[in-house]
Amino acid sequence: MEEFYLEGKIKAIGLSNFLVHHIEALKKSAKILPMVNQLEFHPGYLQPEIVEYCQKNNIVVQAW
Repeated sequence: MEEFYLEGKIKAIGLSNFLVHHIEALKKSAKILPMVNQLEFHPGYLQPEIVEYCQKNNIVVQAW
């Protein structure tokens, strides 16, 4: 995915349902951090820890 991003073939690198520990593990090997994390997010399930983490790390949260 990083290669495609650097070549301009894709506009963003995204994740789905990654929690803080998943992204922290990814950071150890990734050269480019993801731009989007799709999460289950609704009034009954807010997931404040991962939402705050994404905001602090400039990762857009996309609700599904």
